[in-house]
Amino acid sequence: MQAQLRGTSVRLFRYTTCLQNQSYTKKLRLTNTKEYRIFYRMKVTAILPDDLITEVQKYTEGKNITDSLQKALSEWVKLAKVKKLNEKLRKQPLHFSSEFNAEKIRRINRT
Repeated sequence: MQAQLRGTSVRLFRYTTCLQNQSYTKKLRLTNTKEYRIFYRMKVTAILPDDLITEVQKYTEGKNITDSLQKALSEWVKLAKVKKLNEKLRKQPLHFSSEFNAEKIRRINRT
């Protein structure tokens, strides 16, 4: 049982995207406050197997464990979104209007 629980303890931070529309200086000022760190970042301790961490670092080529996990999780989320979109399109495929004409669209885009 003890051997199964052995692994690397990793701290994960959660960042929100609520500051996307604000200027860089305002964003920097807000992200360096105690309130921001308390409300918008979440520290998580996860016990992961050492071989999994090593493999993630190998494939992501991250600078450290945090960078590797951010890259891996970001990529996983992107793939999950694509899979969800593909499933949605499989259930309800796109249909073009009978009036659709590629030449008309090209003319509109070029003007």
